[in-house]
Amino acid sequence: QAIEAAAEKLNANKASAFAFEIITSDDITNNQANADVVKQADIILADTMYGVITRYVSASADFAKAKAYTLRATPGEEKRIKADPEASAYYNLPSAQNLKNMILLVLAKEKLSAITAEPPQTQPAKGYFHPLANKYFEKFDDFIAWYKEQKFFKPDKAWIGVSDFGSNIR
Repeated sequence: QAIEAAAEKLNANKASAFAFEIITSDDITNNQANADVVKQADIILADTMYGVITRYVSASADFAKAKAYTLRATPGEEKRIKADPEASAYYNLPSAQNLKNMILLVLAKEKLSAITAEPPQTQPAKGYFHPLANKYFEKFDDFIAWYKEQKFFKPDKAWIGVSDFGSNIR
Protein backbone atom coordinates (compact mmCIF):
# COMPACT_ATOMS: atom_id res chain seq x y z
CA GLN A 1 0.00 0.00 0.00
CA ALA A 2 2.81 2.42 0.81
CA ILE A 3 4.50 1.84 -2.56
CA GLU A 4 1.17 2.37 -4.34
CA ALA A 5 0.73 5.65 -2.43
CA ALA A 6 4.24 6.75 -3.39
CA ALA A 7 3.61 5.90 -7.05
CA GLU A 8 0.39 7.94 -7.02
CA LYS A 9 2.27 10.93 -5.61
CA LEU A 10 4.95 10.64 -8.27
CA ASN A 11 2.38 10.39 -11.04
CA ALA A 12 0.42 13.44 -9.86
CA ASN A 13 2.04 15.47 -12.67
CA LYS A 14 0.79 13.65 -15.79
CA ALA A 15 3.49 15.30 -17.96
CA SER A 16 6.17 13.34 -16.12
CA ALA A 17 4.21 10.19 -15.29
CA PHE A 18 5.92 6.84 -14.87
CA ALA A 19 4.43 3.38 -15.03
CA PHE A 20 4.76 1.41 -11.80
CA GLU A 21 4.04 -2.27 -11.35
CA ILE A 22 4.11 -3.96 -7.97
CA ILE A 23 4.78 -7.68 -7.85
CA THR A 24 4.63 -9.30 -4.43
CA SER A 25 6.01 -12.61 -3.25
CA ASP A 26 2.38 -13.80 -3.05
CA ASP A 27 1.86 -12.85 -6.72
CA ILE A 28 4.89 -14.94 -7.65
CA THR A 29 3.94 -17.90 -5.45
CA ASN A 30 0.35 -17.89 -6.76
CA ASN A 31 1.46 -17.58 -10.42
CA GLN A 32 -0.19 -14.17 -10.73
CA ALA A 33 2.98 -12.24 -11.60
CA ASN A 34 3.64 -11.19 -15.18
CA ALA A 35 7.27 -11.94 -16.09
CA ASP A 36 6.99 -9.61 -19.09
CA VAL A 37 6.66 -6.66 -16.70
CA VAL A 38 10.04 -7.51 -15.18
CA LYS A 39 11.59 -8.30 -18.58
CA GLN A 40 10.53 -4.90 -19.97
CA ALA A 41 11.43 -2.87 -16.88
CA ASP A 42 14.01 -0.11 -17.03
CA ILE A 43 14.38 -0.01 -13.25
CA ILE A 44 13.71 -2.79 -10.76
CA LEU A 45 13.53 -2.32 -7.00
CA ALA A 46 13.63 -5.76 -5.38
CA ASP A 47 13.45 -6.86 -1.78
CA THR A 48 16.29 -9.37 -1.86
CA MET A 49 15.50 -10.56 1.65
CA TYR A 50 12.88 -12.79 0.02
CA GLY A 51 14.44 -15.56 -2.07
CA VAL A 52 11.29 -16.02 -4.16
CA ILE A 53 11.54 -12.38 -5.33
CA THR A 54 15.27 -12.60 -5.98
CA ARG A 55 14.90 -15.81 -8.00
CA TYR A 56 11.98 -14.37 -9.99
CA VAL A 57 13.88 -11.19 -10.87
CA SER A 58 16.98 -13.25 -11.73
CA ALA A 59 14.99 -15.42 -14.13
CA SER A 60 12.85 -12.66 -15.65
CA ALA A 61 14.87 -9.45 -15.85
CA ASP A 62 16.80 -8.25 -18.87
CA PHE A 63 19.90 -7.11 -16.96
CA ALA A 64 21.43 -5.70 -20.16
CA LYS A 65 18.59 -3.15 -20.18
CA ALA A 66 17.37 -2.81 -16.61
CA LYS A 67 19.08 -1.32 -13.58
CA ALA A 68 18.16 -3.46 -10.59
CA TYR A 69 18.45 -2.16 -7.04
CA THR A 70 17.93 -4.02 -3.80
CA LEU A 71 15.77 -2.44 -1.12
CA ARG A 72 18.19 -3.90 1.43
CA ALA A 73 21.75 -2.98 2.32
CA THR A 74 23.16 -6.11 0.68
CA PRO A 75 22.15 -7.71 -2.62
CA GLY A 76 21.84 -11.25 -1.35
CA GLU A 77 22.46 -14.16 -3.71
CA GLU A 78 21.92 -12.25 -6.99
CA LYS A 79 24.92 -10.00 -7.70
CA ARG A 80 23.25 -8.35 -10.72
CA ILE A 81 20.90 -6.66 -8.26
CA LYS A 82 23.02 -3.83 -6.94
CA ALA A 83 23.18 -2.62 -3.38
CA ASP A 84 23.04 1.17 -3.15
CA PRO A 85 23.40 2.30 0.48
CA GLU A 86 21.97 5.72 -0.33
CA ALA A 87 18.80 4.21 -1.84
CA SER A 88 18.40 1.42 0.71
CA ALA A 89 18.63 3.94 3.58
CA TYR A 90 15.06 4.92 2.70
CA TYR A 91 13.85 1.34 3.23
CA ASN A 92 15.12 1.26 6.83
CA LEU A 93 11.87 3.02 7.71
CA PRO A 94 9.55 2.13 4.82
CA SER A 95 7.02 4.94 5.21
CA ALA A 96 5.15 6.25 2.16
CA GLN A 97 7.31 9.39 2.32
CA ASN A 98 10.55 7.37 2.38
CA LEU A 99 9.43 5.07 -0.42
CA LYS A 100 8.46 8.04 -2.56
CA ASN A 101 11.85 9.65 -1.95
CA MET A 102 13.70 6.38 -2.58
CA ILE A 103 12.01 6.16 -5.99
CA LEU A 104 12.82 9.83 -6.67
CA LEU A 105 16.46 9.22 -5.76
CA VAL A 106 16.73 6.19 -8.06
CA LEU A 107 15.04 8.07 -10.92
CA ALA A 108 17.50 10.94 -10.45
CA LYS A 109 20.49 8.55 -10.32
CA GLU A 110 19.32 7.04 -13.61
CA LYS A 111 18.80 10.55 -15.04
CA LEU A 112 15.09 9.98 -15.58
CA SER A 113 13.93 12.81 -13.32
CA ALA A 114 15.26 16.11 -12.06
CA ILE A 115 13.10 15.99 -8.92
CA THR A 116 15.28 16.02 -5.81
CA ALA A 117 14.63 13.47 -3.10
CA GLU A 118 14.31 14.62 0.48
CA PRO A 119 16.66 12.98 3.00
CA PRO A 120 15.38 9.69 4.45
CA GLN A 121 13.33 9.77 7.60
CA THR A 122 15.00 7.85 10.39
CA GLN A 123 13.56 6.00 13.33
CA PRO A 124 14.18 6.82 16.96
CA ALA A 125 15.61 4.17 19.30
CA LYS A 126 12.07 3.22 20.32
CA GLY A 127 8.64 4.19 19.18
CA TYR A 128 5.63 3.27 17.06
CA PHE A 129 5.47 2.71 13.34
CA HIS A 130 2.77 2.24 10.72
CA PRO A 131 3.74 1.86 7.04
CA LEU A 132 1.08 4.34 5.90
CA ALA A 133 2.19 7.07 8.29
CA ASN A 134 4.61 9.70 7.07
CA LYS A 135 6.52 9.65 10.30
CA TYR A 136 7.67 7.50 13.20
CA PHE A 137 5.83 8.12 16.50
CA GLU A 138 7.90 8.44 19.65
CA LYS A 139 4.83 8.62 21.93
CA PHE A 140 1.95 6.16 21.98
CA ASP A 141 -0.58 8.97 22.46
CA ASP A 142 0.57 10.57 19.19
CA PHE A 143 0.41 7.22 17.40
CA ILE A 144 -3.09 6.33 18.62
CA ALA A 145 -4.37 9.85 17.79
CA TRP A 146 -3.08 9.44 14.21
CA TYR A 147 -4.45 5.88 14.03
CA LYS A 148 -7.92 7.02 15.08
CA GLU A 149 -7.79 9.99 12.70
CA GLN A 150 -7.14 7.56 9.83
CA LYS A 151 -10.25 5.60 10.90
CA PHE A 152 -8.17 2.45 11.44
CA PHE A 153 -9.12 2.06 15.10
CA LYS A 154 -12.07 -0.28 15.75
CA PRO A 155 -13.06 -0.09 19.44
CA ASP A 156 -14.94 -3.41 19.29
CA LYS A 157 -11.95 -5.31 17.83
CA ALA A 158 -8.88 -6.78 19.51
CA TRP A 159 -5.75 -4.62 19.60
CA ILE A 160 -2.59 -6.46 18.58
CA GLY A 161 0.88 -5.00 19.03
CA VAL A 162 4.07 -6.40 17.58
CA SER A 163 7.31 -5.84 19.42
CA ASP A 164 10.44 -5.97 17.31
CA PHE A 165 14.11 -5.14 17.50
CA GLY A 166 15.22 -2.12 15.50
CA SER A 167 17.87 -4.24 13.80
CA ASN A 168 15.07 -6.34 12.26
CA ILE A 169 13.63 -3.21 10.63
CA ARG A 170 16.94 -1.70 9.52
